[in-house]
Formats: sequence, C-alpha cells, structure tokens
Amino acid sequence: MGCILVDEQQQVQGTLLGTVVSKFGYMSGYARANVTAQNQVVTSSSGFEIRGLTRATLTQGTSQGGDSGGPYSLSVSGAWRFAGVHYGSNVASGGNSVWFSPHVRFSNWFTVRTTN
Repeated sequence: MGCILVDEQQQVQGTLLGTVVSKFGYMSGYARANVTAQNQVVTSSSGFEIRGLTRATLTQGTSQGGDSGGPYSLSVSGAWRFAGVHYGSNVASGGNSVWFSPHVRFSNWFTVRTTN
C-alpha cells in the first residue's frame, strides 16, 4: 500500500502511487482502485483541459456515466477519510482507469466534514 499524507485535521492531503482508494458512484456503486499517477491532464469532451487529476486503476467494481461528483475515500489508521471527487473513467471504451480531483486541489475552497 502507498503512503498517505494527512494534515493536523486528519484531512487527506495526498495519496502516493500504490495507495488503495475506494469510490462510490451513483450509477455503479462501490469500487476499489490503486493510485497509478498524479497531476494528470485530461481533455474533456468539450475540449477543456482538466489539470491536477489523480489516475487510479480499478481492481474491484466499475465506473459508469452518472458517477461524476462521487466521493473517493481511503482508510487511515482504521478510519475512513475523504480523498477526492470522481471526474471520469475510460471504462466505457474498454479501459480500467478512473480519474479524481484530489482533496488537496480544492481544500482551500471549502471544508469537507464527515461523521462515522
């Protein structure tokens, strides 16, 4: 498993290569993936470049249209922590990659609060 960087409020500030993340999508439900790349640039279907994404390879479950905006989380010392927001995947075209915006990219814009 990869290393997880957590700040003093226990918010995930980074996931290193090999980290296992869980995702939830409205259409596909739960899935798991291994982080395989950081700071990725993906061009949207409208031609916009989306920068700073994290790429992960699905190891369990899938991803479908309608999953965008769903949460990514990971376990830190037995507690689930928010890690990011789902952007998209290449599953429909036969791939097994998913991309998410890591929490560190927008942590200054708003605070994520979760409860057990």
